[in-house]
Amino acid sequence: MKRKMFKVIALLMALAMLAGLALSESALDELDTGFDLQQAEGIEIDGTQTPETVDEVPGGLDSIDLSLDGFDLAAYVTYKFIVNDEVYATQQAQAGEEILRPADPAAPSGKVFTGWTLVDGTPLFVDADEDGQPDPVIVQDYELGTEVNAWAAFADPQIEEQPAEEEQPAEEEQPVEEEQPVEEEQTVEEEQTVEEEQTVEEEQAVEEEQTVEEEQTVEEEQTVEEEQAVEEEQAVEEEQTVQEEQTVEEEQAVEEEQAVEEEQAVEEEEQTVEEQTVEEEQTVEEEQTVEEEQAVEEEQTVEEEQAVEEEQVVEEEQIVEEEEQTVEEQIVEEEEQIAEEEQTVEEEQAVEEEKQTVEEQTVEEEQAVEEEQPVEEAPVANELTYSGEAQALVAGDGAWLYSLDGETYVEDIPTAVNAGEYTVYYKAAEADDPQVITVTVAKADAEFTPPVAAVG
Repeated sequence: MKRKMFKVIALLMALAMLAGLALSESALDELDTGFDLQQAEGIEIDGTQTPETVDEVPGGLDSIDLSLDGFDLAAYVTYKFIVNDEVYATQQAQAGEEILRPADPAAPSGKVFTGWTLVDGTPLFVDADEDGQPDPVIVQDYELGTEVNAWAAFADPQIEEQPAEEEQPAEEEQPVEEEQPVEEEQTVEEEQTVEEEQTVEEEQAVEEEQTVEEEQTVEEEQTVEEEQAVEEEQAVEEEQTVQEEQTVEEEQAVEEEQAVEEEQAVEEEEQTVEEQTVEEEQTVEEEQTVEEEQAVEEEQTVEEEQAVEEEQVVEEEQIVEEEEQTVEEQIVEEEEQIAEEEQTVEEEQAVEEEKQTVEEQTVEEEQAVEEEQPVEEAPVANELTYSGEAQALVAGDGAWLYSLDGETYVEDIPTAVNAGEYTVYYKAAEADDPQVITVTVAKADAEFTPPVAAVG
C-alpha cells in the first residue's frame, strides 16, 4: 500500500511540473540536470545545438518618426520561443511592456521541462512569486525589428527517494476477519487516488486549453494590430497618392492657364501688329493725298505763273517793236562807229587770245591737280531746275551710301522730280554717322515764244 502511495505522489509531482509549476533559480540549481545552465552556450539540449548568437534585424530605423494620425508605430521587440528548432510561441511588445511566460511545452520521454533559456544559457523567467508564477520580462529599449530567441530546456526528473516499506512483524498475526476491512480501505484509497488523478488531468487539460486560448488571443491581437498598421500604411499611401494626383492636376491646370495666357498674348500682339499696319497704311494714304494736293497746287501755281509770263511777253513784244525802230536808227550810227572800232577789236582779240591761252593752261593745271587728288571726294549738291524728269540731287565720287530718310542707305544717288528742297544723307560703307547735304530743285521759268508779225 505504501508503495502505491509513493507512486501516486511521484505521479502527482510529475503532473504538477508538466502543468507549468515554475522552478526558481535556486531550485533549478539544486536539480541534478547534468549540466550548468550558466555554461549552456553551444551545448546540446535534447539533441539540439543552441545558437550562439541572437538573430537581429539591422537597426538604425529608430530615429524615423513613424507617428501616423496619433498612432505611434514604436519599435516592437519580437520574442520567439523555440522547441526542437521550431517556433512554439511568439510575443511582441514595445519597450517597457511585459513578456509573459507561455504554457510549458510537452517534454520528451524521460525528461522534464525546466524553463526557457537565452542564447547564453541564462533563464529568461526568474524570481518566481509566492503564487508559483514567474515574474514577467520587461522589454528593454531595443532597435526596431529586434528578435530575441528563447529555447526550451529539458532535464532528467529529480525524484525523492521513497522510504522502504516497514516489515510487519511476522509474529503479529492479523485476524482473518480484519483482512476484509483492510482490503476495502485499500480499494477506497485506490478509487480516491484514481479520482484525484483524473481531477488533476482534467485541471491540466483545462489549464492547457486556457493557455492555448490565451496564446490564440495574443496572436489574434497581434494580427489585428498588424492589420491595423497595414491599413494605416495603406491609408497613408492612398493619401500620398491623392496628394500627388492633386499636385499633378494643379500643375496641369497652371500649364493650361499659362498656355491660354500665351495664346492670348500672341493674339493681342497680332492684333497690335494689324492695327499698326492699318495705321501705317492710313498714314501712307494721307501722305499720298498730301503729295497729290501739293502737286495740284504746284500745277495751279505754274499755270498762274505762265499766264503772268505771257502777259509780260506781250508787253515786252510791244517794247521790242519800239526798240527795233530805235535800233535801226542806232545801227546806222553804229556802223559808222564799227569801222572805227574794228581796229580796236582786233587789238582786243589779240589780248583775248592771250587770255584764253593763259586760261587753258590754268584749266589743264587744275585738271592735273584734280587727278592727283583722292578719288573719294565728298558729294556736292547739283544746281537743279524743275524739268519734269527725275534728276540726280548730288554729284559724288567713290563708294558712298545715300539716303533721303536717314535710315535706309543705298549706293544709288538719290533723284527727285518735283521742285522743292531735299535733304540728302551720305556716309561711307563702314561709317556710323552720316553727313547731310541740302539740295534745292528750283521752279522752272515759263518759256514764251513771241509771235512773229506777218509780212505783206
